[in-house]
Amino acid sequence: MSEVQILKLEPWRIYPRGEELNSSFLKLDNKKLLKINKETKIASIGSCFAREIKKWLIHNDYSFIQTASGPGTEPGSARYDRVYNTFTILQEFKRAFQDFSPVEKYWEYNDGEEWRLLDPYRRMIAWENKNEMEFELKEHKNNVYQAFTTCDVLIITVGQSEIWYNKVDGSVYPLVPPTQIFNKETHSFRQSTFEENLSNLNEIRRLYNKFNPNGKIIITVSPVPLRATFQETNSVIANVANKSMLRAAVETFVKDNSESVFYFPAYEIVTLLEEDPYEIDNRHVKKETVDEIMSLFESYYVVNTNSNHELFNSNDVTRRKINYFLSKASSELDNNNLDKVEKILNKISFFAANELDFHLISIKLDIRKKDYYDAENKLLEASKIWKENKELKNLLIEVKNETSTIKESIPHNAKKNHNVNDDIVFIGGAGRSGTTLLRVMLNAHHRFASGPEFKAINNIIEVYNQIKNYKDIRKSYDISDEILSNSFSTLIASFFENFRIKNQAARIVEKTPHNVLVMKELAEIFPKAKFIHVVRDGRDVASSLVNMKWVDSFGNPVWYVKDIRNAAKYWNIVVRKGLEDASLPILNDRVKLIKYEDLILHTEDVMKDILAFLDEDWDPNVLQYHQIERGEEPVESSTNQVSKQINSKALKRWKKTYNSKDKEEFKSEAGKLLTELGYESNTDW
Repeated sequence: MSEVQILKLEPWRIYPRGEELNSSFLKLDNKKLLKINKETKIASIGSCFAREIKKWLIHNDYSFIQTASGPGTEPGSARYDRVYNTFTILQEFKRAFQDFSPVEKYWEYNDGEEWRLLDPYRRMIAWENKNEMEFELKEHKNNVYQAFTTCDVLIITVGQSEIWYNKVDGSVYPLVPPTQIFNKETHSFRQSTFEENLSNLNEIRRLYNKFNPNGKIIITVSPVPLRATFQETNSVIANVANKSMLRAAVETFVKDNSESVFYFPAYEIVTLLEEDPYEIDNRHVKKETVDEIMSLFESYYVVNTNSNHELFNSNDVTRRKINYFLSKASSELDNNNLDKVEKILNKISFFAANELDFHLISIKLDIRKKDYYDAENKLLEASKIWKENKELKNLLIEVKNETSTIKESIPHNAKKNHNVNDDIVFIGGAGRSGTTLLRVMLNAHHRFASGPEFKAINNIIEVYNQIKNYKDIRKSYDISDEILSNSFSTLIASFFENFRIKNQAARIVEKTPHNVLVMKELAEIFPKAKFIHVVRDGRDVASSLVNMKWVDSFGNPVWYVKDIRNAAKYWNIVVRKGLEDASLPILNDRVKLIKYEDLILHTEDVMKDILAFLDEDWDPNVLQYHQIERGEEPVESSTNQVSKQINSKALKRWKKTYNSKDKEEFKSEAGKLLTELGYESNTDW
C-alpha cells in the first residue's frame, strides 16, 4: 500500500475488502454533491425501481411533485407509468416540450372484457374512445410539463437498452407490442447503442434545462435485471451487457454535465453491497434494501432538515451519533410511538446493522406490534451472534410463549377442535363469473378475511372421497363418517387459521371458482359452512374465457378456453352441477345463488342480502372495497378489474364479439340453461 501512503489516497478511493464494504462504501466528498432538503421539490421518471424511490420519498415527507393520479402514476410524477429506457423517457420530454406525433397514435385492443384504445408509448394507459384519448393526451402533456418545469430536482432511473420500435418513424415502445397488435412488418426489436443512449440523455438534459434552467438531475441505473431478452443469447449475459452499456452512457453523461447532473449508485449498492437484495423473483429489490439505499441517498444529498439528518452529513458515522439515534428509538418505544421507532430504525439500519441494541429495539418493536413470528425469527438469528446475552434469552422465552399460544388456537385434534372454523364461507362459480369481485367485497367487511384462491380444495376432496369409499379399510381402522369429516375439517381449516388471526377476522371466505363442484362434500366436512354460487350470463363468460391464456400442468391451454363451443360446454357443466347440488338436503338453505349482473346493477341491495344470508351485520366498507387494503391481494385473472369502482361496462359484451357461428355453437351447448336462468326467454337471439 506504499502508493496509498505516498499519494495520500482517501479510504473511499481504495477498493474495500468484503468485511469493509459496509463501512467504507461510497464515502465521497459531500462538498462536491448536490444539496437538497425536505422543502426541495422533487419529481421522478423511470423504470420500476423509480417506484420504490418515489414511495420512500413520500413516506419520509419529502416534497414530491405529483401532477396526476390514478393508473399509470405509481412509478413517477405524472401518468407515464414505468419508463424503462432513455428513448421512452425522451419521448415523454418531447410530449411536454415539443410535438410528439408518432405514426401509431393508438392501438385497438380487446382485454377479454371489452375493446379499448391503448397508448403504445405508456404501459397500462387505456381509453374508452377517441374523445377520451384526445382529452387525456392533452391533460397528460400539461401534467408532464408541470412536473418537469416546477421541480428543483428530477430523479431519472434508466433500466434497459433493448428496445421495441416502429420501423416507419422510429418511435419506441415501453414493452413488446401485445400479441393482438404485433405486426412484423411494422414492429421490430434491436439492441440500442452507447452513442444512442448518451445522445438521448443529452437531449433530455437540453430540453429540461431549456424550460427549467435551474433544474438539477439525479440519475441512477436500475438494479432490476431484465425479465427476459429478445436477443439470441443467455438472459444473464444480456443483462450484464445491457446494464454495463447503460452505466457507461450514464457515467459519460454525468461527467459531461457535472454542474447540473449527479449520479446516485443504486445499481452498485444492490449488486455489490447487499448479500440478498432481491425478492423471491430474484429481480425486484426488497423493501429493506430500498431503505438502505435511500439512507445513503440522504447521506449523499440531504442537508438542513428538521429530521435529524445530521447523522448523514459527515463521512464518518460516529459511535456517538449511532448511540444518539438508538437512544431516541428506545425512548420512542417507551412512549409507544411505534411509527417513529420504525422510521428511526429504517434510517440507521445501514449503519447499525451490527449493533445489538439496534436488534433489541427492532425485536421489541415487533413484539409491541404483535408480530411474534417475525420477532422469533429475529431473536433466533440474533442469538447466534450474541449467544450469552440474557435479555435476548428472556425475550425469546416470552415470544415463544406467545407463538405457542397462537399455535394452540389452530385446530390440531379433530375431535376436540373441529368446530373452530366451521362457519367458513365458500364462493364458487364458473371461471370469469365475478367470483373475485365478490371475494374482494367480502374481504373489505370487518368480520371476514379472504386471500388468494387456495386452489387445492378440489384435490383435497378427491382424497376425502377416496377414503370415504374405502369402507373395508375404514372399518379396520374404526374411521367413522364423523371422524373422517372432522379430520378433513381440521386439515382444511388449519391452512387458513394463521391468515385469519393475522387479519383479525372472525371468519374465512375461500374463493376458488370450482368450489361449486364440491359443495356436497364441503357441506359434509363443514356442517355450518355456507356457500355462494355466482352465476353470470354464459355468453359473457364464454367470450371472456376464450381470451384467457390459462394452461394446464403441461403448459397446454385448458380445454374450455380454446373456443366458444368448449367455453359454453364448460359453463353449462359447472353451473348445472352447482344448481343440482344446491337442491340436496344437506345443502338446504346453505347455498345462495346470485347473478353477477344483479351484483353490478343493484350492488348495495345484493350485498345486504348476502350478509343477511351469512348472518352478518351490514358494513359499508364492502362498497368501498377498491379503496381498502386488507389481507392478501393476489395477482389473479381479475385483479386489474376489481381494483376499480364497480361499473356496468362488462355487461353484455358478448354482443360486440359474437358472430353467427359463435351464437349457434353456444346455443347448441348451453342455450337451454341460458333460458332456465332467465337470461333469455327463448333461443331466438
